Amino acid sequence: MAEAEETEKTEKNEEMAEAVETEIAEKKEEMAEAEEIEKTENKEEMAEAEAEDTEKEKKN
Repeated sequence: MAEAEETEKTEKNEEMAEAVETEIAEKKEEMAEAEEIEKTENKEEMAEAEAEDTEKEKKN
C-alpha cells in the first residue's frame, strides 16, 4: 500500500514538473516572439524617421 502511494506521489510530481516545464517553455517562446515584434517595430519606426529626415533635407 505504501509503495502504491509513493508511486502515485512520484507520478503526480513528475506530471507537475512536466507541466511547469511546458509552461516555462511557452512563456519563453511568447517573450521571444514579443521581443522580435518589438525589434521589427523599432526598425520600422527608425526607417520612417530616416525617410522623414531625408524628405526634409530634400526640401531644404
